[in-house]
Amino acid sequence: MALTNAERQRHYRRRAFGADGTLTRLTTPLSTEAAAALNRLAHGYGRTKRHAVEKALMLTDAAIINRLPEPDKRAYQTGTLAKGALQDALRRHEPAPKNQQERASNPEHQRLFTIPAPLCSNEGALTVPELPAQQAITGDPEIDACLWLAQVCKTARHPGVLDKVLVAAQRITTPAKEIEQRYVDWLKQQPGVHPMRVIFASFDMANIEEKVAKARERIVVYNEGAAIFGSYQQALMPTPPEQMIERTVGELPGGDDDLLYRWTQEQRAELFARSVNPTTLTEVAAELHYWRWLHDIRWKLQQTEAPDEDSPDDPPEISARRDWVEGLLCELPPQSPAEALQIGEAVRHGLVETGSVDDWKTQAAILEHLLRQAVEQC
Repeated sequence: MALTNAERQRHYRRRAFGADGTLTRLTTPLSTEAAAALNRLAHGYGRTKRHAVEKALMLTDAAIINRLPEPDKRAYQTGTLAKGALQDALRRHEPAPKNQQERASNPEHQRLFTIPAPLCSNEGALTVPELPAQQAITGDPEIDACLWLAQVCKTARHPGVLDKVLVAAQRITTPAKEIEQRYVDWLKQQPGVHPMRVIFASFDMANIEEKVAKARERIVVYNEGAAIFGSYQQALMPTPPEQMIERTVGELPGGDDDLLYRWTQEQRAELFARSVNPTTLTEVAAELHYWRWLHDIRWKLQQTEAPDEDSPDDPPEISARRDWVEGLLCELPPQSPAEALQIGEAVRHGLVETGSVDDWKTQAAILEHLLRQAVEQC
């Protein structure tokens, strides 16, 4: 039986991926892969795509209602359950798992992939460095001032330095575009300057406010990394999770380390068979968050301590590990409706990158996996 418009709206309001229950419908066009996933669901039901979505919503709503006690059930059915209360109700009244082994977590994995707390340190290397000396580079006072302020933003380690940068920038009254054009004209007159350098070096070079904003973001992460690792050099040392992977993987078979990105999910699973691995989607999300956090910390430390150095690539086994763990989002079943909602929320907020076609395919596959699991568990 088809839903009325009012019933359909009620179902869409209830099926929220956000922690506060505010996301009620798709607000962006589906990618080709996501649309294909929805088509497969519709084909499984033998009806239209709208009917497939409605059927999934009805089944998951029925499962949720059956898990709630009578007071929460009546509040849910009448639409008076407060925002955010649905997940709380599910956690309070979640039934015991049918298979305890399936729900078994891995405490060692949780310990390894927990972001460490900051250390108390009086290391002298963490003190605020002196400001770089202002130099006459072009002979144009305003251009040289912008170049100097940009350099200060690039190396500053304390927000107070950036406050002084903004005060100094207010003394420059010439529009930024005019200063940038004068800098371009000067660069073109220099012997041996590549045209690409002219383009990139002059891009937003006089936009000091934007440079200050980016520097503030960098300093926050830099201070976190300095407090946890103590120094940039120490942050480059293998962390306990990296040591665990290097120890359990060993030498890569056949010296095929440069082609690991071509390996299948099954080949990567064999590679990490002796490692400490996640057993739940929550642990998968925690590990992916850890790798992104570690990369960001090291990147911000390098931008501050060694901005002219090239960023080192991750070892091939670490890159393969991230790819394999990300693939588990399409393999491990959610242990509860609450966990499925949490994973959906994490994916929506960037747990999986969406910068390429392959990433969109992964996101679509995760969506299809969670939808199928929700239907099968009902």
